[in-house]
Amino acid sequence: MKRRDFLATSALAAGTSAMAAPPPKMPDTKLPVCAFSKHFQWLSVADASKLAAEIGYDAMDLTVRAAGHVLPERVKDDLPKAVEAVHAAGLQAPMVTAGIVDVRSPHAEDVVKTLAKLGIRRYRWGGFRYDTAKPVPQQVAEFTALSKDLAAMNKQ
Repeated sequence: MKRRDFLATSALAAGTSAMAAPPPKMPDTKLPVCAFSKHFQWLSVADASKLAAEIGYDAMDLTVRAAGHVLPERVKDDLPKAVEAVHAAGLQAPMVTAGIVDVRSPHAEDVVKTLAKLGIRRYRWGGFRYDTAKPVPQQVAEFTALSKDLAAMNKQ
């Protein structure tokens, strides 16, 4: 048997056995599928939520950052209204994407406190960026300390 024939026969046999087996079942996580509001940035929160509901999403992940649907400096006033608009469209608001990098980020404490008041327990944060001019171990130590401070603020 030539190598080419052997590979073709093996691939066919593998494909046939894979098709015979039922696909694995996805675990029932009961987590909502969120639409990222950045993708609907040209719309108001209310209109973005209505569109996301029409498309079939379960929830909205609102942007709470500069140039987002909710500006961090207005989070106390605007986020409750935005969440209300999300709920009015029949969607959940289980998380936001925030411009928070660490506790020194402008309005970080206001954002976290407002999220807590609204019962939103998750946010996607800005993360850290490595500086190629500095040693990596030093940066990891700095990032670790900043992360611990942010974790402490979140816990409060």
